[in-house]
Amino acid sequence: MTPVLASPEVEAYPPLEAEARLSLGVVELTALRFGSAAEALRQAEESSLRAGHLAVAAEAFARRIYVQGQSGAAKEAIQDVPLARALVDWSGDDHLRWLLLNNTGMAYYSLGRAAEAQEHILAALQIKEKLGDLDFEYAATLSNLGLVELALGDLRAAREYLVRSLESDEGALGAAHPRVVLSRIGLALVELYAGRFDASLGGLRAAVAAMVRIHGPTSDALLNTYLQLAGLSNRRGAHADALEYADHAAAVRAAQAVERDPILVMLYIHRAVALAGLGRHEEAAAELRAGLEFVATGPRPASDAALLHDASGRIALERGDVGEASHALARARRPRGRAGHRAVPARDRRHSARHRPARRGRPRRRRRPGHARAGALPRHAAATSRPHARRAPARGRRRPARRRARRRGAGAPRGRPS
Repeated sequence: MTPVLASPEVEAYPPLEAEARLSLGVVELTALRFGSAAEALRQAEESSLRAGHLAVAAEAFARRIYVQGQSGAAKEAIQDVPLARALVDWSGDDHLRWLLLNNTGMAYYSLGRAAEAQEHILAALQIKEKLGDLDFEYAATLSNLGLVELALGDLRAAREYLVRSLESDEGALGAAHPRVVLSRIGLALVELYAGRFDASLGGLRAAVAAMVRIHGPTSDALLNTYLQLAGLSNRRGAHADALEYADHAAAVRAAQAVERDPILVMLYIHRAVALAGLGRHEEAAAELRAGLEFVATGPRPASDAALLHDASGRIALERGDVGEASHALARARRPRGRAGHRAVPARDRRHSARHRPARRGRPRRRRRPGHARAGALPRHAAATSRPHARRAPARGRRRPARRRARRRGAGAPRGRPS
C-alpha cells in the first residue's frame, strides 16, 4: 500500500488517500499487527474527515475501536463509540452497524464488562442473520460471542458458538488459516476452564505452532496464548515449561508495543511461580518486586497489585514461611479507596465522631458525681452499694451486656476486605 499512498493520484484526490489508508489499516489488522494498524486507521480517520468522506471515517473509527481494545486502550475505545455511532447512523449501512456493534462488544470484553459485551455482540449477530450474510464475518461474530460466554461462565454456550464458528471457517478456509487457529484457541480455553487440562494444553500448543508459522514468534497476537500456556504448565507442575513460555511472552513484549496490555501483569506472576517451583526463590521474589514496580509506574488496574501480593503469599506458603505468607495475603486483601488510598476499616470508623451510630431510645440520665451504677459493681456488692440498687438488680445485670455490644460495634456496618 505504500506505493499507492505515494502516488500523484492519491496526493491530488484526498478521498482516495483516505480509502488507501483505510485499506492499509485493514491489511495490518488482518496480520494482527495492532500497532501499525492503529496508526494507519488513525490517519484514515483524519484524512477522511478532512475530505468529508464520512463513510470511510465511520469504518475507520469502527475498526480502530477493535484495535484499541486488543492493545490495552479499551477505555479510550469506548470514549470513541459515540462519534463512531453518529457516523455509522449517518451512513445508514447495516454492515457498518454490524462492525461497530461487534467491535464495541470486544472493547467491553477487554475491560472485563462481559454483560455489556454480550449485549452488543448478540445485536451484531442478529444483524448478520437478518441480512443472511453467513460469511466469514458471521463466523468471527460467533467466535467472539463464544469468548464472551466463556467469560460469563456459560461453558456450554461458549463451546456451541465456538464450534459453529470453527466449522464455518474450517470448511471454507482449511485448518491452517489464521481464523481457524483463533477459533481453536477459544475451544482450548473452554477445555481449560472445564478442568480438562491435557486437552487444553494440546489445543494451545497446536494453535501456537500454527500462529508462529503465520505471524512469526514475536507477534503480539501470541502474548495471551503464551501466558495461558505458562499458567497451565505451572498448574500441572511443569515449571520448566512454564518458564519457557513466559520467556517467549517476554520476547513478544520486547518486540512489540504491548506495555498497556492488561494481561501483562500475569507475565511477572507466571515467571515467579515457575521460578519458585524450580527452587529459585530469590529470583521469584525479585520477579514479584519488579511486577510491583511496573504496576506503580503507570495507570494499571487496581487488582494488579493484589494479584502480585497474592502470588507472593502463595509462594511463601509453599516454602513454609507462614509469617511472610500472612503479610503478603493481608496486603492482597487490603481494601482500597479512591486514588489508591487505603479505605478506613469499619472498626476505625466506629470510633470516629463522624461515623458514630446514633443513640436510640430515651437519653441516658446524667449521674451525679459519686453515684455508682449498680451494674458496674460486682454482683455481691451491687445489692448493698446504694438503696435503689436493691430494687433493680436485673437492670444492672443487663447493662454490661449492652456495653459489651457497643464496644464490639454490634449493629454498626462491618467492612470486609475485597
